[in-house]
Amino acid sequence: MFAYSDGACQNNEGYAGLSGSGVAFFARKHGKPDKFLFGAYLSLGICNSTFAEYFGVILAQTLLVISSEVGKPHFRTDFESIVKILHGEMNGKNSVFMIMEQIIRDLFKYFDEALIEHVRRNDNKVADALSKQAVKCNSGQEANKFNLVFIPPQVEIEPKKY
Repeated sequence: MFAYSDGACQNNEGYAGLSGSGVAFFARKHGKPDKFLFGAYLSLGICNSTFAEYFGVILAQTLLVISSEVGKPHFRTDFESIVKILHGEMNGKNSVFMIMEQIIRDLFKYFDEALIEHVRRNDNKVADALSKQAVKCNSGQEANKFNLVFIPPQVEIEPKKY
């Protein structure tokens, strides 16, 4: 299974704003992503885009762990820094993100074998669209609520700019 994750924030310059994370799961066929299985997004309230990116990976891992789909998932994110940190190519410096990195490492222990890699933003369109939908759901009565929404496979996801 392939699990794509993304995070979005209204203020994409590292400052706090309404944020959300999105994940998209695809079946694996011949070692490549195939059919869209399901997606989910989570409105995070006010935080920065880096937090939303980290939380996207944690959300993807957690959904696979609780669904008992542990096997050998392939995680993909367009947030290159987290991949470099997890691969030991870079050091994290922020204490909050160091805690989130440890959570990600701990969640990896639930899988027989797992891989995380960086993908270009262009190859992460469905998770990107879902994370932006999560940001959009942060307004009005839904603001600052922890909302998790599942997207079944029959729903078409159109990547849009917000």
